[in-house]
Amino acid sequence: MEPHTYHLRIGGGRRVVLPPEVCQSLAVGIGDTLVVRLEAERATLGSVDRTIDRFQKLLAAKVPVGVSLVEELIAERAEMAGRE
Repeated sequence: MEPHTYHLRIGGGRRVVLPPEVCQSLAVGIGDTLVVRLEAERATLGSVDRTIDRFQKLLAAKVPVGVSLVEELIAERAEMAGRE
């Protein structure tokens, strides 16, 4: 996607209205939650759902095929409970 620049005005209560094309690009609508990341006087907006999806994919890539982290956690907890 080609970069676009938008000039947004801060309204009462420090509210900002996003243009429809920005909402479409971020796949967000009324009532959805955005992630705002601040870096060196710059803010980046992102969808919470897309941020979670990206993070889950990053983690999934680190887990070997055939390994269930849930099963490993259950086994670890059962072992710990057996020691008590």
